[in-house]
Amino acid sequence: MKLKLIIEVYEPKNIYNGDETGLFFRALPSKTLSLKSEECKGGKLSKEYLTVFLCANMEREFEKPLVIGKAQKPRCFKNVDPTKFPIIWRGNNKAWMTGSIMEDWLHTFNNKLKKQNRRVILFIDNATCHPHLNLSNVHLAWLPPTTKHTQHKIGRAHV
Repeated sequence: MKLKLIIEVYEPKNIYNGDETGLFFRALPSKTLSLKSEECKGGKLSKEYLTVFLCANMEREFEKPLVIGKAQKPRCFKNVDPTKFPIIWRGNNKAWMTGSIMEDWLHTFNNKLKKQNRRVILFIDNATCHPHLNLSNVHLAWLPPTTKHTQHKIGRAHV
């Protein structure tokens, strides 16, 4: 009931949800199908990962994903301009979301909305890396600790 009261003053295009997830990009599957006659060997599990922050509104319009790797400018970007990617690339030594990276993203998002003369609500969890900011065009709404169920409800409300 409380969620309905919070979002009733916003149009669906102005209701956003954002969250980060880990992407283990070199991980092998933990299980596989094989025939009894085939030999199936395991290998060392890769722990290389990226953190990906995704944000979308209730009309399924996604913001450019924020991807965090271990290097500010990885070797694979040698002759490439990462600003031309369909993502926002950031780096830190653990490939984790930090308060400063999130704050930078929030200010950029707020400035974009200010230019569009839009006011939105953004639901995010209360992870320590999510700064409590007062922004002119983005109202931050904090999800309770049991986020999986709550975020699923928000995401499915207008599907």
